[in-house]
Amino acid sequence: TDLVILLSAASLLAVVAERIGLSAIVGSIIAGVVVGPGVLGWVHNDHLEVQYVAEFGVALLLFTIGLEITRDRLRAFGLPGAGAGVLQVGLTTIIAAVCAMIMGWPAAGAVAIGAMVALSSTAAVVRTLTDSGHLESAHGRMALAMLLVQDLAIVPLVLLLTVIGGTVEVNEVAAELGSAGLRMIGAVLIIGLVAVLLLPRLLQSLLLSGNRELPVVLAVVTGVLAAWLSHEMGLSAALGAFIAGLALANSPFARQIRVDVTGLKAIFLTIFFASIG
Repeated sequence: TDLVILLSAASLLAVVAERIGLSAIVGSIIAGVVVGPGVLGWVHNDHLEVQYVAEFGVALLLFTIGLEITRDRLRAFGLPGAGAGVLQVGLTTIIAAVCAMIMGWPAAGAVAIGAMVALSSTAAVVRTLTDSGHLESAHGRMALAMLLVQDLAIVPLVLLLTVIGGTVEVNEVAAELGSAGLRMIGAVLIIGLVAVLLLPRLLQSLLLSGNRELPVVLAVVTGVLAAWLSHEMGLSAALGAFIAGLALANSPFARQIRVDVTGLKAIFLTIFFASIG
């Protein structure tokens, strides 16, 4: 019932937002506010089913974005984008923290505010860039690289706040950072090997059998499994889905998978933005 109400209201207000020159994202978020517990109370925010379906949409979004980035494109903006992402997270955290201290916040609280300000919604920014046709531009690719760096920065930022709070020792944080790095390498290796060695063979056999639906199901399952694996390893679920798409970007099936999951992605992303509201 919650999903039906959310999707119906989000679809209606997204159309209204588009008509008055706003993004459909704004309409979806407003729809969530209206039908949520803050206004009408038709949907309650303690229902985890909505949250899970919303995360499913984000995983599909990043999976399809990864499918569009071939090795040549990755080399073109990989290192510059990573450097810009690190610079953005660091400078934004410092500037926002300083502003918070000027406004009277204690140092620990100011750093926490700076860390929150430094992070963006990957789903919202990528969706906006895609709708405006800027994702393929130089600044769009740079923005995507910075978003992925932000996803990676979540773990060290959380550990930084833990240290500032005085609940753990510095050596424990160093050990956790090392563990997170190893988990990151492990996730990339596992997802990459499965996507490069196993998945193309399965897709080829399904296409030869003449079944048109199973390749779509297999592609969706691959993106979601990669997101789940990344989440279980303490990393961003969206990052895992992106890595899976990246590994498949140079396969002959990338274009077909991207086209097949577009409709699903639109539905689940609409639910995601409505759930934010």
